[in-house]
Amino acid sequence: MIRPGWSLLFLSIYLVTVGASGQTSTVTAAPVSPPANQAAAAQSFDVKAAVDAYLAKMPPAERARSDAYFEGGYWLPLWDFLVTAIVMWLLLRFRWSARMRDLAERLTNDTSY
Repeated sequence: MIRPGWSLLFLSIYLVTVGASGQTSTVTAAPVSPPANQAAAAQSFDVKAAVDAYLAKMPPAERARSDAYFEGGYWLPLWDFLVTAIVMWLLLRFRWSARMRDLAERLTNDTSY
């Protein structure tokens, strides 16, 4: 027999998937091309030149600070991985994860069904 909690979960998943699939449209519109002057303007816009012009307006101190912040961000994923690996290893090594599982089973074990 399926518990009411599981029934509610399956019903929710079903309604979300049916609702999401109902929002898709089967009618496809013909692609609209931009006006000629807009296409010419988009082709003549140089992103690199625009970025270089913006960066030239920044004072050198702010530019150095921005570069240091951006380049320092590469260390964050490394530290995130290392801390996560250490915490997971501790959970497994000292069997804390098994204790958490046992506690969750004890707290949620309901034999009234």
